[in-house]
Amino acid sequence: MNLHEMKEYANQRGMSLTDYKKWLDLQIENFDFDSDEIPEDVAKHIAHVYGLELAEAEAFLMEEEGGV
Repeated sequence: MNLHEMKEYANQRGMSLTDYKKWLDLQIENFDFDSDEIPEDVAKHIAHVYGLELAEAEAFLMEEEGGV
């Protein structure tokens, strides 16, 4: 997630950029990889930290159904 995106998400959450960065880091400590409800900004941050790529939900669902 780039700085511009971080600023947008911080504004959406009503936080300063500094507070938002701290908040994102706290999300890593409490992250539930099995959760079905992961906010987009948190998912992007987790993917960046762990070097993962985000997959589109539709592609994942199609794969599970045997479509891909």
